[in-house]
Amino acid sequence: MDNLAGALAVFNQFAVVAVVITAVSLLLYTFTFNLKDRVAQALNVLLACVAATYLGDVGASVAAEATAMEAWLRFQWLGISMVPAAYLHLSDALLAKTGKPSRGRRRNIVWLAYLGGVTAIGLVIFSGRVVGNPVVDGRLQWLRPGVLFSPFALAFTFVTLLSIINVYRAFLRCLTRATSR
Repeated sequence: MDNLAGALAVFNQFAVVAVVITAVSLLLYTFTFNLKDRVAQALNVLLACVAATYLGDVGASVAAEATAMEAWLRFQWLGISMVPAAYLHLSDALLAKTGKPSRGRRRNIVWLAYLGGVTAIGLVIFSGRVVGNPVVDGRLQWLRPGVLFSPFALAFTFVTLLSIINVYRAFLRCLTRATSR
């Protein structure tokens, strides 16, 4: 059983590195698009958040010292905290691109989501309210949940579901197969 856990840990490490490489590659590729386009901007922010999240995971897994590991785990939260806001931003841009521009309400919700993400980052870095002290269990490491972790998780889930609904609404507005893809 221990060999299986070790093999899964190595596989996980390769998968995480592959995600980092893919996210950074896509981010660099999307920089060649029209950066004034809202969809391209939102996609770049989302890819940067994903890359930061998984880069923090890779850094924490190879860190030799406990302080370096904790720093990488907290760095990872830069991406984790901002992913819902970036995804909501992308979904809003897709809706606007398909002819359903925001009359201010969706855009304000996007800004509130970004504000919530920045607040979560501040709480992660400067207090133990969202996540606390690190835990190391063999090859695994994570930060203990803090007292505000559950509200953060609920907000993360709510904003992500709202984003999924917006993407689906944008998909329904697509008139041709090419735009549906």
